[in-house]
Amino acid sequence: MIMIGVVRPTAAFVKAYQTAHPGTQLFSISVVNGRELHQLAGGDAARGVGITQVMPSPFSGVTRIARDYHQALKRFAPEDTPSYTSFEEYVGARVLIEAIRRTKGTPTPAAVMQSLENLDLDLGGFKVRFSPGDRVGSRYVEVTLLGRDGNHVR
Repeated sequence: MIMIGVVRPTAAFVKAYQTAHPGTQLFSISVVNGRELHQLAGGDAARGVGITQVMPSPFSGVTRIARDYHQALKRFAPEDTPSYTSFEEYVGARVLIEAIRRTKGTPTPAAVMQSLENLDLDLGGFKVRFSPGDRVGSRYVEVTLLGRDGNHVR
């Protein structure tokens, strides 16, 4: 079953549905934070829930962008733990900063948009490419499953 919702209603659904129909394979979209879902739904109910991810793993440190993210967290938010959600926000900020850097002249909204429309960028293991006719940027998708402890496993 595929669930489309934010974390609190999704967690309530997972908890109730797994009670009524144990063992059903549930999937959610990437806007749901896995650790938060695990906490809100209860570990046993959330274990095995699949979550689509639109970013590479922020936990493995395999990509340079993930290592950069960990360094930024340690420096600017040492109390925070890595998550797909904050990693996606970090990458979005890096893309916007690069678009602003590449803007010719004053970075007005229109000038930044034009810069974004011509952006073809490798952030260190994660590529982003836009054009005037394609504003998606990346087609990266994978599925992770929540483990017993709430961590993502592949």
